[in-house]
Amino acid sequence: MEAVRLLSKERAPEAERLLKQALSLDPQNAFTLNNLGVAKEMEGELEEAAKYYAAAANLHSSEPVVIAWNGAWHGKPVSEMAAANGRKMLERQTEESTQPEVARLSLRGVAAINKNHLEEARQYFQRAYALDPNYAFSLNNIGYLAEMDGDPETAYDFYVKAQEANRADARVGLATSRSPKG
Repeated sequence: MEAVRLLSKERAPEAERLLKQALSLDPQNAFTLNNLGVAKEMEGELEEAAKYYAAAANLHSSEPVVIAWNGAWHGKPVSEMAAANGRKMLERQTEESTQPEVARLSLRGVAAINKNHLEEARQYFQRAYALDPNYAFSLNNIGYLAEMDGDPETAYDFYVKAQEANRADARVGLATSRSPKG
Protein backbone atom coordinates (compact mmCIF):
# COMPACT_ATOMS: atom_id res chain seq x y z
CA MET A 1 0.00 0.00 0.00
CA GLU A 2 2.83 2.39 0.85
CA ALA A 3 4.53 1.69 -2.49
CA VAL A 4 1.28 2.41 -4.39
CA ARG A 5 0.97 5.70 -2.46
CA LEU A 6 4.54 6.60 -3.45
CA LEU A 7 3.86 5.72 -7.09
CA SER A 8 0.78 7.96 -7.08
CA LYS A 9 3.07 10.80 -5.95
CA GLU A 10 5.55 9.97 -8.75
CA ARG A 11 8.16 8.77 -6.24
CA ALA A 12 9.14 5.68 -8.21
CA PRO A 13 12.66 5.10 -6.77
CA GLU A 14 11.30 4.97 -3.22
CA ALA A 15 8.40 2.76 -4.27
CA GLU A 16 10.79 0.45 -6.09
CA ARG A 17 12.84 -0.09 -2.93
CA LEU A 18 9.72 -1.05 -0.95
CA LEU A 19 8.41 -3.28 -3.73
CA LYS A 20 11.71 -5.15 -3.99
CA GLN A 21 11.60 -5.78 -0.25
CA ALA A 22 8.06 -7.09 -0.60
CA LEU A 23 9.07 -9.24 -3.57
CA SER A 24 11.85 -10.85 -1.53
CA LEU A 25 9.17 -11.97 0.96
CA ASP A 26 6.71 -13.18 -1.71
CA PRO A 27 8.36 -13.59 -5.14
CA GLN A 28 5.12 -14.82 -6.76
CA ASN A 29 2.94 -11.86 -5.79
CA ALA A 30 1.29 -10.56 -8.97
CA PHE A 31 0.43 -7.20 -7.41
CA THR A 32 4.03 -6.57 -6.39
CA LEU A 33 5.34 -7.66 -9.78
CA ASN A 34 2.86 -5.42 -11.61
CA ASN A 35 3.69 -2.45 -9.39
CA LEU A 36 7.40 -3.01 -9.94
CA GLY A 37 6.59 -2.80 -13.65
CA VAL A 38 4.85 0.52 -13.02
CA ALA A 39 7.83 1.84 -11.03
CA LYS A 40 10.34 0.75 -13.67
CA GLU A 41 8.19 2.28 -16.42
CA MET A 42 8.06 5.57 -14.49
CA GLU A 43 11.85 5.49 -14.27
CA GLY A 44 12.14 4.92 -18.01
CA GLU A 45 13.48 1.38 -17.63
CA LEU A 46 11.07 -0.16 -20.11
CA GLU A 47 12.88 -3.47 -20.58
CA GLU A 48 12.74 -4.12 -16.84
CA ALA A 49 9.12 -2.95 -16.69
CA ALA A 50 8.19 -5.40 -19.45
CA LYS A 51 9.79 -8.26 -17.52
CA TYR A 52 7.82 -7.46 -14.37
CA TYR A 53 4.54 -7.03 -16.27
CA ALA A 54 5.10 -10.35 -18.05
CA ALA A 55 5.98 -12.13 -14.80
CA ALA A 56 2.76 -10.86 -13.19
CA ALA A 57 0.68 -11.77 -16.25
CA ASN A 58 2.23 -15.26 -16.46
CA LEU A 59 1.12 -16.07 -12.91
CA HIS A 60 -2.47 -16.13 -14.22
CA SER A 61 -3.64 -14.81 -10.87
CA SER A 62 -7.37 -14.33 -10.57
CA GLU A 63 -6.98 -12.15 -7.48
CA PRO A 64 -9.12 -9.05 -8.01
CA VAL A 65 -7.65 -5.57 -8.30
CA VAL A 66 -8.68 -3.43 -5.36
CA ILE A 67 -6.50 -0.33 -5.88
CA ALA A 68 -5.80 1.02 -9.36
CA TRP A 69 -5.33 4.41 -11.00
CA ASN A 70 -7.81 3.31 -13.63
CA GLY A 71 -11.05 2.47 -11.83
CA ALA A 72 -12.10 0.20 -14.70
CA TRP A 73 -9.70 -2.44 -13.33
CA HIS A 74 -11.41 -2.73 -9.93
CA GLY A 75 -12.52 -6.30 -9.38
CA LYS A 76 -10.76 -7.68 -12.45
CA PRO A 77 -7.85 -10.16 -12.23
CA VAL A 78 -4.48 -8.61 -11.48
CA SER A 79 -2.75 -10.73 -14.13
CA GLU A 80 -5.07 -9.29 -16.79
CA MET A 81 -4.18 -5.77 -15.65
CA ALA A 82 -0.46 -6.58 -15.77
CA ALA A 83 -0.76 -8.02 -19.27
CA ALA A 84 -2.64 -4.90 -20.40
CA ASN A 85 -0.03 -2.64 -18.80
CA GLY A 86 2.71 -4.47 -20.69
CA ARG A 87 0.81 -4.28 -24.00
CA LYS A 88 0.09 -0.56 -23.60
CA MET A 89 3.70 0.15 -22.76
CA LEU A 90 4.88 -1.73 -25.85
CA GLU A 91 2.33 0.09 -28.02
CA ARG A 92 3.58 3.45 -26.76
CA GLN A 93 7.14 2.32 -27.35
CA THR A 94 6.50 1.39 -31.00
CA GLU A 95 4.76 4.72 -31.67
CA GLU A 96 7.68 6.74 -30.34
CA SER A 97 9.88 9.22 -32.10
CA THR A 98 13.26 10.44 -30.92
CA GLN A 99 11.84 12.81 -28.31
CA PRO A 100 10.34 10.15 -26.04
CA GLU A 101 13.63 8.22 -26.25
CA VAL A 102 15.48 11.37 -25.16
CA ALA A 103 13.03 11.83 -22.29
CA ARG A 104 13.35 8.17 -21.27
CA LEU A 105 17.16 8.33 -21.30
CA SER A 106 17.02 11.46 -19.17
CA LEU A 107 14.64 9.77 -16.71
CA ARG A 108 16.97 6.80 -16.49
CA GLY A 109 19.81 9.23 -15.81
CA VAL A 110 17.94 10.81 -12.90
CA ALA A 111 17.06 7.37 -11.55
CA ALA A 112 20.76 6.44 -11.74
CA ILE A 113 21.73 9.63 -9.87
CA ASN A 114 19.15 8.81 -7.20
CA LYS A 115 20.88 5.44 -6.78
CA ASN A 116 24.28 7.21 -6.65
CA HIS A 117 25.38 5.65 -9.97
CA LEU A 118 26.89 8.84 -11.38
CA GLU A 119 28.82 7.36 -14.30
CA GLU A 120 25.77 5.43 -15.44
CA ALA A 121 23.73 8.66 -15.18
CA ARG A 122 26.35 10.53 -17.20
CA GLN A 123 26.11 7.93 -19.98
CA TYR A 124 22.31 8.25 -20.13
CA PHE A 125 22.46 12.05 -20.29
CA GLN A 126 25.17 11.97 -22.94
CA ARG A 127 23.08 9.58 -25.06
CA ALA A 128 20.08 11.89 -24.65
CA TYR A 129 22.23 14.89 -25.56
CA ALA A 130 23.52 13.11 -28.67
CA LEU A 131 19.92 12.51 -29.83
CA ASP A 132 18.73 16.03 -28.97
CA PRO A 133 21.30 18.66 -27.93
CA ASN A 134 18.47 21.11 -27.18
CA TYR A 135 16.45 19.13 -24.62
CA ALA A 136 16.17 21.13 -21.39
CA PHE A 137 15.91 18.21 -18.97
CA SER A 138 19.11 16.47 -20.11
CA LEU A 139 20.98 19.81 -20.44
CA ASN A 140 20.05 20.69 -16.87
CA ASN A 141 21.19 17.29 -15.59
CA ILE A 142 24.48 17.44 -17.49
CA GLY A 143 24.97 20.77 -15.72
CA TYR A 144 24.10 19.16 -12.41
CA LEU A 145 26.72 16.45 -12.94
CA ALA A 146 29.30 19.07 -13.93
CA GLU A 147 28.49 20.91 -10.72
CA MET A 148 28.93 17.69 -8.74
CA ASP A 149 32.28 17.20 -10.52
CA GLY A 150 33.42 20.59 -9.22
CA ASP A 151 33.19 22.35 -12.59
CA PRO A 152 30.90 25.36 -11.96
CA GLU A 153 31.67 27.06 -15.29
CA THR A 154 30.54 24.09 -17.36
CA ALA A 155 27.56 23.62 -15.05
CA TYR A 156 26.55 27.27 -15.54
CA ASP A 157 26.83 26.97 -19.33
CA PHE A 158 24.55 23.92 -19.37
CA TYR A 159 22.07 25.55 -16.97
CA VAL A 160 21.83 28.60 -19.26
CA LYS A 161 21.33 26.35 -22.30
CA ALA A 162 18.65 24.43 -20.39
CA GLN A 163 16.72 27.63 -19.65
CA GLU A 164 16.62 28.46 -23.36
CA ALA A 165 16.03 24.91 -24.64
CA ASN A 166 13.05 22.90 -25.82
CA ARG A 167 10.51 22.25 -23.08
CA ALA A 168 12.34 24.44 -20.55
CA ASP A 169 8.94 25.16 -19.02
CA ALA A 170 7.96 21.47 -18.68
CA ARG A 171 6.85 20.14 -15.31
CA VAL A 172 9.50 18.16 -13.41
CA GLY A 173 8.23 14.68 -12.50
CA LEU A 174 11.37 12.84 -11.38
CA ALA A 175 14.22 14.72 -9.77
CA THR A 176 17.27 14.16 -7.63
CA SER A 177 15.52 15.95 -4.75
CA ARG A 178 11.90 16.72 -3.94
CA SER A 179 12.14 20.53 -4.17
CA PRO A 180 12.14 20.90 -8.02
CA LYS A 181 9.29 18.47 -8.64
CA GLY A 182 6.33 20.04 -10.35
